Amino acid sequence: MAKEGVPGAVREDPPADRVEEDVQLPPSHPDSLPYRLVVLFFTCLLTFGSYFCFDQPSALQDMMQDQLDIDNFQFNLLYSVYSFSNMIMVIFGGYFVDKLGTRPCTVLFVLLIFTGQVLFSLGTTLEYYPLALAGRIIFGTGGGSISVVQNSIVSHWFKGKELAFAFGVALTSSRLGSVLNFFFSSPLANATSLNFALWFGAGLCCLSMTAAACFVVLDLRASRITGRDPATSARKIRVQDIKELPLSFWLLSFICMFFYSVVFPFIADAPKFFVHKWGYSSDHASIIGTPLFYPPHHDLLSAFMSLMLPFFAFSCCQSGSS
Repeated sequence: MAKEGVPGAVREDPPADRVEEDVQLPPSHPDSLPYRLVVLFFTCLLTFGSYFCFDQPSALQDMMQDQLDIDNFQFNLLYSVYSFSNMIMVIFGGYFVDKLGTRPCTVLFVLLIFTGQVLFSLGTTLEYYPLALAGRIIFGTGGGSISVVQNSIVSHWFKGKELAFAFGVALTSSRLGSVLNFFFSSPLANATSLNFALWFGAGLCCLSMTAAACFVVLDLRASRITGRDPATSARKIRVQDIKELPLSFWLLSFICMFFYSVVFPFIADAPKFFVHKWGYSSDHASIIGTPLFYPPHHDLLSAFMSLMLPFFAFSCCQSGSS
């Protein structure tokens, strides 16, 4: 009977003394649960800053259009260039993760995210739209790829029945960044200024860079102690492998594509729509424009459901429904 143990190790029918040894691992050992939970914490922070900043233009649309003197087409172009660069780079990002490993790719992608948000904030501060647009392009090159890195890290550090729970925690932390943006960016900009709100987002991207550095240190330490290196032990991927992907993968991909193409363009313009169509304040419009908090009467229920996502994932794994 299979037992839970060291990530990457043989898990079938371990001897009784090995099971007892795994239970008694000190918290500082890379294979212990406390150590891996610390790794998961820093892994969750990798995407927190990018998810917060991705929809900042939506939460601050009116102020941004006034300050940059741009129309609706130019505003939506801020999202289009992000999607185009993300769509192309994420394919190469996955290849780089398989080829180089998670450590260098983590540092590279969070650096691109931080650089892009800094340029976007600087372009808005200087009221120079082309610079802000260039910042969104650079932001997009790292925004999607960092999620690929995050998934790769989680799948390396967690196995078996722990995996779905770890994925749920990572997804919840990412979506939390998006939700907090809609809750706080508009009130923060109204209380201070648009520029301050955008630079605050850049500060959160800097937090993600700090988390990336902490992850690299923890992962290097784990490799020294255990002798395992995910960059060398992972199966090498070839372009020809795309032919081996099952039909279910392509069906799920198309489902995500059609869902994203409907929901996310609406989210980008929803706050301004609620302001001009229904007369909401900008702060209230940002809150009810979030995908997790609409309509406003269901705020507490939606928040509860989003926070319960990791536990639902864990239950599915325990019951074999995943």
